[in-house]
Amino acid sequence: MRCDKCGLTREGVGTLHAQRGRVAQTTRLPSAAAWTALFIIFGLLAVWARRTEEIYSHGEGSLGLDSTRWGPRVAWADVTIPPVPSTIDAAAGAALYQQWCLQCHGEQGAGDGVLAKALSPPPRNFTKARFRFRTTPEGSLPSDADLFRTLTSGVLPSRMPGFAFLSDAERWALVSHVKKLTKYYDEDEKKDINYFELLPPEPEAVLAKIPAADAQAVARGQKLFQERGECWKCHGLEGRGDGPSAETLVAEEGNRIWPGNLRRGPAFFKTTRNAQDVFRILKLGIVGTPMPSYASSLKESELMDIAIFTESLWLQAARPTRTLEASGTRILSEEQQRVAVGEQSFLANCSGCHGKLGRGDGPAAKWLNPRPASLATGVYKRKSTPEGCFPSVDDLKTVLREGIPGTSMPAWNLHGDAELSALVSYLQDLSGFRSRQGEPIPIPNPPKARIATKESVTHGAQLFAANCAMCHGEAALGDGPWSSIVADYRGEKIRPRNLREEPMKAGATASGLFRTVSYGFEGSPMPGFAESLIEADRWDLVAFVLSLRTPAAVAFGGSK
Repeated sequence: MRCDKCGLTREGVGTLHAQRGRVAQTTRLPSAAAWTALFIIFGLLAVWARRTEEIYSHGEGSLGLDSTRWGPRVAWADVTIPPVPSTIDAAAGAALYQQWCLQCHGEQGAGDGVLAKALSPPPRNFTKARFRFRTTPEGSLPSDADLFRTLTSGVLPSRMPGFAFLSDAERWALVSHVKKLTKYYDEDEKKDINYFELLPPEPEAVLAKIPAADAQAVARGQKLFQERGECWKCHGLEGRGDGPSAETLVAEEGNRIWPGNLRRGPAFFKTTRNAQDVFRILKLGIVGTPMPSYASSLKESELMDIAIFTESLWLQAARPTRTLEASGTRILSEEQQRVAVGEQSFLANCSGCHGKLGRGDGPAAKWLNPRPASLATGVYKRKSTPEGCFPSVDDLKTVLREGIPGTSMPAWNLHGDAELSALVSYLQDLSGFRSRQGEPIPIPNPPKARIATKESVTHGAQLFAANCAMCHGEAALGDGPWSSIVADYRGEKIRPRNLREEPMKAGATASGLFRTVSYGFEGSPMPGFAESLIEADRWDLVAFVLSLRTPAAVAFGGSK
């Protein structure tokens, strides 16, 4: 039998309705004063709801279901290029590099800094002079303006921050220093040869302005995307980054590289925020990646159509609200009905912060720090699955039950497991499979013979100073030199945790900290150290962090 209220099987949501029925039976009628207060509250809510509808009204070209805005940072292509100073302070450039770039890019710019192995994608090796982002023709080095753009806007959603807080002169000095690092040793001439002196950049390519989008251009672009351009082989037929070649792609440095999930929206494209930028990428390519230039194989008008189609993947119509119709009016599958129940719960409990479409832009979002997650992208920080993968059902239930300490995400006391499961189903549907599916990564047991010993904590402190102090500070108070510049994938400023006092997002258990240290928080500046630190070192690092809050032996279940 099915429930007349929501269409689900009574076994699936019986607990939900039973609990709500008991609450209703024990509720007393409000007094006259209470009615007056309720009238005022509902009036205010009506105004708020009207404002909410204005925020979420959808017109032509509105962001779609799964798109995420750039956030407060300036888009790469929109960076204002100031005049180059008549003289560049070389000493200042070298000093700024030591202060801000050394930890990732290394002393000589070879991409081998102490944090390099923990970062994905890895930091750029400047000595190879293989720069990804440019406006110059294929085969050319980037212009000085291109390097200035990258320094200013950063390369999000990677962990390369923007340095717009530096003065124009300081950024030009950094550009000059980076160019000096692009060199190789010539055996014949017995001296260093600088790439920029050997092969000066060509003038920036003149890119035509693409026309306004229309249905015909989208249709033409889709056909080219799937046929002549063969973009689908990497990006998938629906642009989800799941084409048949996706599992095999590597960058020239040898690291795995995943094709862009084109439906996630411009926050996930490092220098792209509209079809014009897509056109630039299609025409010029991205050096060192499997993304080629199509300038010689497709006409310019065809590239424009593909760019328009690509943008259409994140400019979709708003997700329709599912309404539970009277029994017999419409036949929905049980999963569809569960999602509909979950949507009702989401709109009632979650939309004030996360927004009606889950983009993290609800009416309360602007007052919250950190900002609410954009759930429509499928990016979750607290989870047990690998980076790029959607969290497991248990992960989502844990977050809903327990909240996320240190944020505005509370623990939800929903009406039984039926409503909780329905809300999880809606969150899965809301993300639209914009993340790969993956199995949870098991957490090993700590080594009993060493963990939480004096030697373990001491070694952990040394590892912390080398790998973590730049953000968290030497005393782990969240005040390191990078603490004011790091940002999440949207460009929102994010403050490193004060590890001595503040709640831990994944909890302060040994296993939770080990997962964070090993795999980081996706979409945030916190990297994972599974590739750069051996397992024993990561446990030592966990022991040190726990020792800041309580005796480490107690945290691991031992005695004082």
